[in-house]
Amino acid sequence: MSEDFNPTTAVEWKIALSEEPDDPVLGARFDAWLAAAEDHRTEWRDLTRGLENFREVGPLYREKWVTASGGGQNAALQRGRLKRRSASFVRVSIVAFAVAAAVTVVCAPDLLLRLQADYVTGTAETRTVDLSDGSQLILAPRSAVKLSYSVGKRDIRLLKGEALFTVRHDMARPFEVHTDKLTVTDIGTIFDVRLARGEEEVSVREGEVRVRDVSGGFHDLDAGTWERIRTVGNGVSVTHGSRAPDDVGAWSAGQIIAKENSVSSVVDRLRPYYRGVVVLYGSSFGEKSLTGVYDARDPVGAFRAIAAAHHAQMHQLSPWLTILAAP
Repeated sequence: MSEDFNPTTAVEWKIALSEEPDDPVLGARFDAWLAAAEDHRTEWRDLTRGLENFREVGPLYREKWVTASGGGQNAALQRGRLKRRSASFVRVSIVAFAVAAAVTVVCAPDLLLRLQADYVTGTAETRTVDLSDGSQLILAPRSAVKLSYSVGKRDIRLLKGEALFTVRHDMARPFEVHTDKLTVTDIGTIFDVRLARGEEEVSVREGEVRVRDVSGGFHDLDAGTWERIRTVGNGVSVTHGSRAPDDVGAWSAGQIIAKENSVSSVVDRLRPYYRGVVVLYGSSFGEKSLTGVYDARDPVGAFRAIAAAHHAQMHQLSPWLTILAAP
């Protein structure tokens, strides 16, 4: 391994060590990088555990984080005891890990969700549904809804993902969208409802909706306003804000718009469009602020742009695995 190559992240070290597992100079440089900062040891631990979780890659250099508190004093001895793996084995293992992870993603929504839902979308798939009452919904990728129409009401439950609703108003038959924590009642409008990890959000493009949440509150939202409810410990946190009305549901035109959003939240918005797994590494990288417009139809290009915005590094270890590593 050339002395000119200077890995600075756990991902880079993983690649370098897989290519030259017996290089003593590289091993010594890795020891020094690992001992230099607790953040380095945390990154290495997280990466190794992530790979081990798929049972495809063995604990390569695992002793580096298991005994990190020892300051690396016995690093050379421990390395000598470690059974080396060939670079080709590690490359194959990384690809196997990526394939296993991708299968999990590509197969979602799972069979149970499909049995529950009336309409379901897969990865990178959107679907427009014209409803019997003249209303319309557009399902985002990896999303699912269940319909319950009757003489006196029109109920839709968003089971997963996101949907944009254009509603034909009928006072005699209220149109309601339900999630676990929100009930959104149309008052003649176009609105978006989204489920994400630990949070639910409704935002309005046109007209007005009434929102009831599990905290017991009632709120009327009009064009350009939103409400977000997050799970916080054993309770919830409710926040409100505003955005340009035309930005609401922009994903239906292939755009993910970020305005001072966290890197992790924008990456989460792009995951349903990517036929694989994207991983963020670096304890604070996901918390950094991001503003921009990203093309959901080209998620790899979007990941590359996100990395460039913060001078981070993007590694495509296979067509199914992309890693964004903090600078």
